[in-house]
Amino acid sequence: MIGIKIIFLIFGAFLGLALPVKATEVIYKLSNGDVISGKLIEEESDEKYKVVKHPLLGIISVNVNNIVDRDTDSSEENNYSMNSRNWNTHIETSVASKYNQDYSGDDLDIKLTSTFENTKNDLYINFRYEQKADTNFGVTHKRSKSHTQVSYYYNLNDHWSISPSYDYQFNSANNIGENEYLYSIGIGYMVFETNSSQLRLTPSISSHNYDGGEKCMIHRYCGSLAYANTIKLEFNWQISQRFLFEIVDNYSFANDKDNNDLSFNNLYTTLRYYPNKIGSNLYTSVRYTSDYHSITQTSPDYSLTFNIGTSF
Repeated sequence: MIGIKIIFLIFGAFLGLALPVKATEVIYKLSNGDVISGKLIEEESDEKYKVVKHPLLGIISVNVNNIVDRDTDSSEENNYSMNSRNWNTHIETSVASKYNQDYSGDDLDIKLTSTFENTKNDLYINFRYEQKADTNFGVTHKRSKSHTQVSYYYNLNDHWSISPSYDYQFNSANNIGENEYLYSIGIGYMVFETNSSQLRLTPSISSHNYDGGEKCMIHRYCGSLAYANTIKLEFNWQISQRFLFEIVDNYSFANDKDNNDLSFNNLYTTLRYYPNKIGSNLYTSVRYTSDYHSITQTSPDYSLTFNIGTSF
């Protein structure tokens, strides 16, 4: 509990010193026919360039000479623009099959990411489902996993935010803790945000519990609630007009009633390639994931998938 108090004292002090930064929603029609919409970053804009934070493309610098229209009076156009700039969804999937004389296997991996962003509110919904079926000498073993993560950020200014979040994981291979739950509330801080990259850290206080599995009934703490500290890292980097790199890492540590250390971590790393340019509907990706829990999943579970994705 002392560590939790220290975290909130430190972040509370910084929060009290942070000054609000004005962010205005804008829509710019460009001479080439494109429409750029998002939050205007006035501190980085000047008479020659307007810097806009787009929910999908990130930070964009727009030459004022290329702006032909800033009129947003049309209600129909406003409704369309609000929908297009606030909600963005990505779906990625991969399928693999392996066969030889004695062994066969089929893998399915689906990941959905949906985001909503405006001046004050950011909502991120991530869902991943994985299914594996292996047949070895006529014996078939099936396993399924899923991970649902919902994170909400109420933006106090361009740097600070308040963030409640919810994580649920299911793993049919776990004898202890098929189901795992993590509820958190924390303070997010945007460490940096440039034209091509951004990094946000969110320390939180959390409650954690797990249940289900064949051996849950005989495990002492299965179904019990434990309090934890959680730190979440979110990083994205637009390497070029076609490559986008992302990292999301959620690490928690706690103590059980016997004061034993518990730790659990979920890491997602994705490299996307857009054949046309970032923001187009189709892309391919390479994704590396790592899941670990000191009780329910003592050996880290790694996966590397090659995916086809779509954005809308």
